[in-house]
Amino acid sequence: MLMMREHETVEAGGLGSGGAFTIAASSKAFEILSSNLYQNKTLAVIREITCNAVDAHTQAGHSISSIKVHLPTYADPVFYVRDYGHGLSHDDVLSLYTTYFRSTKDQDNTQIGGFGLGSKSPFAVTDQFTVTSWHAGEKRTYVCYRQDGLPRVNHVGTEKCGTDSGIEVRVPLTRSSGTFGDWYEQAGKLFRWWPTMPSHNVDLSAWRFTSDVLTFKSEQQVDGGPAWLVRESIGSETTVVMGNVPYRLDYNSLPDLPDPAKKVLALLWLAIRVPMGSVSISPSREALSYDPATIKFLTLRLAEVLRDVRLAVEAEVASQPTLADARQYLHGPEGLARGASKVLAALKDSMTLTWKGQVINVREIVDLAPLAKPDAPPKLFDYTRHAHWNGFRREPYGDKDYRLEHAIPRFKNVTWKVMWTSKVTAAVYAKLKHAYPKVTPRTDVKLTVVSGVPYQDFCDLCEKRGIPKPVNIDTDLAAPPSNAAAPTSTAPKTRGYVFNDANDYSYDRTTSPINLAGGGIYLEFVEGQPPGNYHRALRSLHAIGFLGVSMNPRVIGVSAAELNRSKTLQANLAKHGWVRFDPDWVAANVPEAFIEEHYKAGAALTWLAQGMSPRRAIIEKATWKGLDPVLQIVRPYFKRNYDYHRYGEHMGLDVMMSAGQTKAKERGRNVGYQLAAEWKKFLDMHPMLHHINFQNVPEATLNDYINR
Repeated sequence: MLMMREHETVEAGGLGSGGAFTIAASSKAFEILSSNLYQNKTLAVIREITCNAVDAHTQAGHSISSIKVHLPTYADPVFYVRDYGHGLSHDDVLSLYTTYFRSTKDQDNTQIGGFGLGSKSPFAVTDQFTVTSWHAGEKRTYVCYRQDGLPRVNHVGTEKCGTDSGIEVRVPLTRSSGTFGDWYEQAGKLFRWWPTMPSHNVDLSAWRFTSDVLTFKSEQQVDGGPAWLVRESIGSETTVVMGNVPYRLDYNSLPDLPDPAKKVLALLWLAIRVPMGSVSISPSREALSYDPATIKFLTLRLAEVLRDVRLAVEAEVASQPTLADARQYLHGPEGLARGASKVLAALKDSMTLTWKGQVINVREIVDLAPLAKPDAPPKLFDYTRHAHWNGFRREPYGDKDYRLEHAIPRFKNVTWKVMWTSKVTAAVYAKLKHAYPKVTPRTDVKLTVVSGVPYQDFCDLCEKRGIPKPVNIDTDLAAPPSNAAAPTSTAPKTRGYVFNDANDYSYDRTTSPINLAGGGIYLEFVEGQPPGNYHRALRSLHAIGFLGVSMNPRVIGVSAAELNRSKTLQANLAKHGWVRFDPDWVAANVPEAFIEEHYKAGAALTWLAQGMSPRRAIIEKATWKGLDPVLQIVRPYFKRNYDYHRYGEHMGLDVMMSAGQTKAKERGRNVGYQLAAEWKKFLDMHPMLHHINFQNVPEATLNDYINR
């Protein structure tokens, strides 16, 4: 990289005698330049050695994708980089690796290097590393090491190599260089900025920027990558990339940057690429150096990028087919708000986004009075269910409030729809409940229901204001299915409770007659609540139904007070095959063999989730030597479609178990102790496994070590 700096000429005449400054070669000086220079030593070694390889390939006209990078593994705990450039002669190796601040690149802006320090960076993590050069038909190997704190290099061998060329630097893993996971993480953070990844032995694809996390990016290219990009992210950070090396931007170091631009940068995750040599960097290559030329360049470049971002937002908004689509794009969870609602928030002071001249609001309020007949005012109400509610709640508007309100939800678990019906009846409520069931316990639903206005006129008004087309409840929503059999004369017309989908434990009170045909299980409700521990009782039902015990899945709640008063109700329940859910029912209907198998599965999956969840695929494939005793225990219970929470230890069955079922439970739980013992034997066969985090070590690395 071309080193450009203006120097001031000072006339020394008349100042008297003096001398030039020098640097004394000492172990202290070399320690500062080789190790103390870098804050992140692992990243420094990866960055400096691979950047030298990139420079070699650039000079030779080769693609950087053919550079070979090997990250440390258990089988081969060495970091090495092999390039296929021109290589170095014997004299060049001795000169470059023994002379600090000597570089062949400081006058070339196609090269990343230039300080003459990067080739010595391995000394930051080790006292010895090797360099191999293929050059002019000879392969020469050198050992670089420190003796008494002073770096040295020795030539240790030469052999013929034909036409091969290039350099390989090998750095052994040491305590000071970090764990395997540190090397993989730092490599991923660096290579994500490369236009193409080098050849590497560890999967780093998770670190690459994919289109689903990029909100906007430039069509222009700099060094093979987008000139700028905005990423979906929590928090904010601006990165300057030069020579495929990222540098964090401190925009407070740019005094001439306008305050509106600083506000934008404080909200966005922005990255900009700049040409080689356009900004100054620190000798460690870990930070920007804010000299006047760098400040001027970055101030102008950021102004250009922010203008381009604004134009990109405007172009995307203009391309939306309707105003409603534009609102959804800007404010909804699938559009700009996915990660760059920050863009809109950041740019709102400098631009007003419109669609065909119409302002795009997140919230619209529309007066419906002009659409209604004089003698029939509009009727509006919100039908709402929050995540923690069991059912819907009707929230009417004021008597003379004819203003429809609609907002674009910013989160995927929130539904807000506008509905229309010719007349509000009981069938309307039934349709709404059926169309919007409580699928998950974290879903909010708000349905704004309008009547008393012509449907088509209402649709036209909504289209003009950017509100999605109203749902016609009368024609667009299906009615809920009726009961299989009509209520009979024996069906009790009393208070009752109907349980919702078995995946949650909620229930709704109903005053409609409950059809008793077919039988089932009932719970006695006291003051509107199930008996005992509500959640544990229902989890017991949940576990029994899903774990394969034959039972009628129909469950209802019956008022205990009314049951005690009404002999007829008791007779009808018994006549139609209804039984009370209690410990006697569990003892009679849940086999001990099932209890034992259930807790075996729970113990096996508990162990799998706590100790081995990052390696479930490996256990399923059985690729590890010595793991057979563990597999024989866990494999019968390991399937990809198993739901751990259904098979865990806290289903609530134990609150209703008999003595025999409790013993069966303990027999099942013994599987967990057996697994722990067999797993300890396996770890003892491979001592290094005691000290690693399985989640951070790639499968190939573990296979190499265990199956070596």
